[in-house]
Amino acid sequence: RAVCKHYDKKFIQINQICLENKLIMLIFIAICVAIAAISLVNFILYALDKRAAQRGEWRVPERVLLSLSFFGGAAGGIAGMIFCRHKTRKPLFIAVNALGIIWQAAAIIFAAIYLLP
Repeated sequence: RAVCKHYDKKFIQINQICLENKLIMLIFIAICVAIAAISLVNFILYALDKRAAQRGEWRVPERVLLSLSFFGGAAGGIAGMIFCRHKTRKPLFIAVNALGIIWQAAAIIFAAIYLLP
């Protein structure tokens, strides 16, 4: 009976470790998905703003594009600048997207190093 209890404790410990690893993996995936989703939204807004600029219609406010670029959507912002040829001459947009991509890449790398088993 004592041997079974020992194995039961080991089994419970192993299950707890597996659950902790799965939770950590889910957190890492959530960080990556959040950054990807914000980037996609930002890219779409860059494209819509470019089209609106060409047509003389209502524009997406610059603070919205800049905020999304800095707070998670820098990859989409850079893609929007390159593929839509939009806001490429504005130093503020270049700087904010560069700073955003640096800290977002660092966050993913940090999460990969310190969160993943």
